[in-house]
Amino acid sequence: MRTSQPDEILMVSFDQFTKSVWEINELVNAIDGRIGSTGLVSSVMNFILVDKDKERIEDAIKNSHNLRITIMAILAAKPVLDGNSNNGMLSEVAERLSRPGTFDTIAEGFQKKFQNSSRSWLFEIVEAWFDDGENLSNSVFWLNADAGMGKTVFASELFRKFREQRPEALLGAVFFNFKEISTQGPTTLLKSIAYQIAKSCPSICGDLLEVLKEKNETTVEGIFGSVLLKALELVTSKQPSQKYLIIFDALDECGLEGSETRRDLLQLFQQQSLAKFPPGVKLFVTARPENDIARTLIAFSYKIEKTDSSHLEDLRKYILFSVEDVFKGVATTMSIEQTANLIYEKSEGNFIYTAVVVEQMKKWLEEDLHNHNLTDLLGKLKEGLDGCYEKTFKKLIGSNQVYAHNFLLLMVGCREPLTEATVKDLLQIPYGRLHQFVLLKESAATVFPLVGVGEHAARFKPYHKSIVDWLTNKNRNIRDSTNRRDSTCFDLEEASWFITDKLMKKVGIKDVQTVQALDRLKIKLTLEMNTKEDPTLIYAVRHLPSHLNSCQLGLVTYFLMTNLTWLQLSLEVIRLAGL
Repeated sequence: MRTSQPDEILMVSFDQFTKSVWEINELVNAIDGRIGSTGLVSSVMNFILVDKDKERIEDAIKNSHNLRITIMAILAAKPVLDGNSNNGMLSEVAERLSRPGTFDTIAEGFQKKFQNSSRSWLFEIVEAWFDDGENLSNSVFWLNADAGMGKTVFASELFRKFREQRPEALLGAVFFNFKEISTQGPTTLLKSIAYQIAKSCPSICGDLLEVLKEKNETTVEGIFGSVLLKALELVTSKQPSQKYLIIFDALDECGLEGSETRRDLLQLFQQQSLAKFPPGVKLFVTARPENDIARTLIAFSYKIEKTDSSHLEDLRKYILFSVEDVFKGVATTMSIEQTANLIYEKSEGNFIYTAVVVEQMKKWLEEDLHNHNLTDLLGKLKEGLDGCYEKTFKKLIGSNQVYAHNFLLLMVGCREPLTEATVKDLLQIPYGRLHQFVLLKESAATVFPLVGVGEHAARFKPYHKSIVDWLTNKNRNIRDSTNRRDSTCFDLEEASWFITDKLMKKVGIKDVQTVQALDRLKIKLTLEMNTKEDPTLIYAVRHLPSHLNSCQLGLVTYFLMTNLTWLQLSLEVIRLAGL
């Protein structure tokens, strides 16, 4: 019987992945043999390894990572592909592009927060920009605003409006999330946009398939030049007079400032890249004005200030709508208008402030349904987002001296949202103190709510990126030198140290310098990965090398890093083979 298209691609990708992993292993072993690292590993090896060694290993690791993403995407999509053989060429395009995800569900979630009739002035401005000329200086619109100003909600509503009212003009959208960086790499996102373009205009699929069959591009440059630009050329050639829109929301969340991921993505918005886009293709971007983004997009900036009258009018509507929703079916001594005005006066022009206060109000009403002294409670609220966060986190830390500080270290230092089970595991909470963990979850619910069901699936996700930014903002300069555990200011390196230490204890590395410890770790993890789904272990396999690297430990050598990465990829081979 003939093998199906998804199976063929899966088998080829898996074979390439396995070979790539063993190539890394051979490189590491060859270097080990040359240096003679059979006993203790000296940190001096960082300097013995020549640049060519590092470059070869890093290239092999990067290639393996891209192949792993391809395999996981095909596995995730395979049941759909097998059950829908009539999808034709669009399905084959999706398979060739590693079945990239789209962002419709994410956009729909934010659309629920949009207040009808608000931002009408901004829609007029954006639509006028879109319908205007096609010169290079007008090809990008950067909605430039600080945290909590409603950028993502607006972008999601813009996505909805175009999809319903001008579907022929909407080519795709990307909604970045700073805690999902590992699944939102540049190559993945470029493939997603190319797939969304093909989905919006299925007639280009045949020509695009020819390109994909001819070239299996894996680099950012290759996918941009040979895949994305080709898809755009095919669409625009069918209707040369049409204008087309691609949305990029929260560009500041695509990676840490200065990271390779972020640099690669920002290159798309530089003049030399924009000049390659076909005429009529326009990019709408939302982002905070961080340094590298401002340098790249300053010529396209449309800045919203917290004091703008149109913005403040929309904020009033949003606050009134939110308060009305909270007060439904509840008798209080305070009117809706009084409550809304008090929140508005303290908000300092910030939507997120309102959202956090409204969540707090819901908790107050749940805790005491018969005596709602909201006037006093709201009166005690701090002004502005900074004041709101300060009070929230001081209360959180004060209510749980034992675990709150370490909980927040986990929240700011983790590479992806942690499951409830992993947080309990890393905090090492004994059975007799589980009630304290329950109280901690309840206290943190407004800023780090649990999303999902079951402790192995539910994850602590920050309500907004500004929460983590505030906790790690060194400019606040409020660390309490007398009692560090009472501080609401956290250092990212300290947080990574904390997680690294916990993960190393979890996986059994006591002496990071010994090769024998790594050998024991390989055996331990191989056995455990095949016998149980331990979320902490899975997190360790995925992210321990990254945590070790960010700690910049003098004793953690490049040798250790490459061995751990090889282990991570080897375990993926074992796990994927089982699937």
